[in-house]
Amino acid sequence: MARSSRLVVVSNRAPLEMVRGPQGVRALRTVGGLAGALDDALRAHGGTWIAWVGQHAHDELRPETTGLDYPIRAVRLKEREVSHYYAGFSNQVLWPLCHMFPSRCRIQQSYWTAYRAANERFAAVVQASVAPGDLVWIHDFHLCLVPGLLRSAGVRARLGVFWHIPFPPPTVFGILRWREELLGGLLGADLLAFQTDADVRNFLASVRQYLDVPVVDDPPSIRLPGREVRVAALPVGIDYERFQAEAAEPASRERAARLRHNLGSEVVLLGVDRLDYTKGIVERLRGFERFLERQPEWRRRVCLAQVTVPSRDRVPEYRELKRAVDESVGRIAGRFTYEGRSPLRYLYTALPREQLVA
Repeated sequence: MARSSRLVVVSNRAPLEMVRGPQGVRALRTVGGLAGALDDALRAHGGTWIAWVGQHAHDELRPETTGLDYPIRAVRLKEREVSHYYAGFSNQVLWPLCHMFPSRCRIQQSYWTAYRAANERFAAVVQASVAPGDLVWIHDFHLCLVPGLLRSAGVRARLGVFWHIPFPPPTVFGILRWREELLGGLLGADLLAFQTDADVRNFLASVRQYLDVPVVDDPPSIRLPGREVRVAALPVGIDYERFQAEAAEPASRERAARLRHNLGSEVVLLGVDRLDYTKGIVERLRGFERFLERQPEWRRRVCLAQVTVPSRDRVPEYRELKRAVDESVGRIAGRFTYEGRSPLRYLYTALPREQLVA
C-alpha cells in the first residue's frame, strides 16, 4: 500500500463498544474473529476503522480514549435500526441463507428497508472520511450495498470487499427478492474476496444468472462498463504460529496442567464456539450424551469442556438456542454426575486469550 494512502476498514462492529455503566460511558472490548484479524491489520499498517460502536459513542474515538493504536469513526444508528438491520436482515435473512438454512430465514420488507438505510448511513460516513487514493476495505454481509453506494457517489478510493461467510449457490441466493440489489451493490468494489474457491464459483454463478453482465471464470472477474471487478479466494485464518508459541510458554503449560487436574479425566474433549445454530452445539451435546449412554465405561474417564461465547441476544432464535443448550447441559449433568464429578463442564462466557491458549 502506498505511503500516501490510508487503510480504511469498514465493518458492522469494531473491536470495542461504548457502553454506559454506573461509572459512566466506557469502552468494552468485543469478541470475534473478524475484529481480531482486522485489529492486527490496522496495528500493522495504520489507518481508520469505521463501524457502529453503540449508542453512546462520539463521532470519533481517539486512541487515547480506546487504548487502540488507531482512531474509530462511529456510524450513528438508532436502536430500532440496529434491531431491524442487524438482528433482522443481517442475522435472520442473510446469515441463515448463506449457511444453507433457508427455512430459518425471516424475510420481511421492514428488515430490508432498515438494511438499506443502515448501508446508506455507513456509506455517508465513509464518503466524508476518505481521501483520493485511500484503500477502503469493506467487510462482510452486513454491508453489501456500501460499495455500490460509494461508486455511485464518485468516491475516488480503491474499494475492496471481503466476504467472511459462505456464499450460497444461485438456487439458494435467488430466494431473495432483493438479490439483484445485493449483487449490484457488491459489484461497486474493485476486488471481491471470499474464503474458498467454491464461494467464488457460487458468487460468479449468481451474477451470471441474475445480472446481465459478462462473467469470466479464469481468472475470475466481472466486466462492467469502463472497469473490471476482480474476484478471488483469499482465505483468512488465525495466527496459528502465535498461538503455538504462546501455548509452549511455561505459564500456559502450567495453566493447562491445572485445568486437566481440575477436570480429573484421562481424556479431555474441548469445544469453543460462538452461540450459533451453525456450530452444532446442541447436536454435539446430544452425540456426547449418546456416547455416555452406550459406553458406560467412559463415564469416569472422559470430560467434555464446552465453552460457548454469548452472541446475538437480540435475535429470538438465538435466545431459544441458548435455552436448548442449557437444557441439554442440565440433562447430561443430571444423568451422569457420579460422586460429585460430572463428565461435562460448561462455560457460557468469552475466555481471555491466555486461558483459551491453555
